[in-house]
Amino acid sequence: MVMLFSMQVSASMTMGWYGQHLSEQGKIIYQGMAESFSRTDLKAAVISGVEYNDREISDAYQALAFDHPEYGLFEGCGYGWSAASTGNDMELQVQPSLSAAQLKRRKSLMKAITRAAAKIRKSSKSTAGRVKAINSYLRKNCSYDYRFKQISFEPYGALCKKKAVCMGYALAAQALCNEVGITSVVITGKGIDTYGSKENHAWNAVKIGKKWYALDITWNDTMGRNCYLMVGQNTRDVLGKAFKKNHKAIKMQWEVKSIPYPTLSKNKK
Repeated sequence: MVMLFSMQVSASMTMGWYGQHLSEQGKIIYQGMAESFSRTDLKAAVISGVEYNDREISDAYQALAFDHPEYGLFEGCGYGWSAASTGNDMELQVQPSLSAAQLKRRKSLMKAITRAAAKIRKSSKSTAGRVKAINSYLRKNCSYDYRFKQISFEPYGALCKKKAVCMGYALAAQALCNEVGITSVVITGKGIDTYGSKENHAWNAVKIGKKWYALDITWNDTMGRNCYLMVGQNTRDVLGKAFKKNHKAIKMQWEVKSIPYPTLSKNKK
């Protein structure tokens, strides 16, 4: 069975930061994919009224994976697509592709997100309070995986297996932010340690009021203190380093679009 989709967007689906910065055609494809991947039965979406190419489709999928990690788009998951002419119009059919094992993990992830979000909502009604609760929850219930297993790069690793690397922490935080109504973005780039060494890194930016603040749960956890909890560009850590000096964001260059990042507040919340 397939699900028809045109320009109308489901009220329950929120387009995230990356989706908002796609091309106009990419946004329509993103919306159709979101409608399909958000369903438990994963019915295919038929997207009409859109010109497309495989690069637009690839960008839409990547944007959805970062905006909505709660959909369980793990390593190895994907989609199939086909196009057909219907009179004077073209239709794009997108079918999610997940194995039985991936579907099982997806179900476990969604349950874990629901459980964690219930505790986070109960802890605070304010956005800042819930950001603190997400940071505390992941620090308490997850630890850094120094073996760097593939599953630790996914929100499933952080929320179900209680092991993660920076990407796993950031995607898990993004999924929890979505669930409790916080606007958040996963940011990738380079982390610079006390010796000046650069390594691939991922963290979040969260929007509180009209301002954006950085949240690096990975380093908060591994350092054993909340040096990077709702901080600004100029916020200094215990070693006197400003956030902007040890976190260098690198724009994601996808097939069609180079996606910008939000501008952080200068100072901490």
